[in-house]
Amino acid sequence: MAATNALFSFSSLFDKVLILDEQIDPTNLARAFDDIWVKAHPGNDWVFSDPNAPAASAPMYRQDGKTGSRLYISATWDPRWDEEYIAPRVDFESSFPEDIRESVLERWADLKSEGIIK
Repeated sequence: MAATNALFSFSSLFDKVLILDEQIDPTNLARAFDDIWVKAHPGNDWVFSDPNAPAASAPMYRQDGKTGSRLYISATWDPRWDEEYIAPRVDFESSFPEDIRESVLERWADLKSEGIIK
C-alpha cells in the first residue's frame, strides 16, 4: 500500500495505473483488458490507495473536489512463479485439429462469399 500511495503522490493527473508485462502493447486496450481478466486477481493484484487520497484533476468524471481512493492494477505474471504455472499463448493453428480448422475456414469463406461478414 505504501508503494501505491507513493506512486500517486507524484501526479494528480491520474487515478488508475495498469501495469502490463513488457511485451504487451499498451495501446492495445483489448489485450490490456484480457490481461486484467487472466492475470490480475482482485484480492491480490488490485491495490487501492488510502481512501483520503487527493482526487485526480484530469479525469472528468470526478469534479466534486472530494477525496477518494486511487487504483493500481498489476496485470503481470508473478516473476516468482515457475514457467510451468504460466499459461502459454495459443493460436488457432495449435488449438484445434486440422479437420476442424479446415471446416471452420470453409464456413468462414462461405459467410464471406454470401456477404454476411466482410
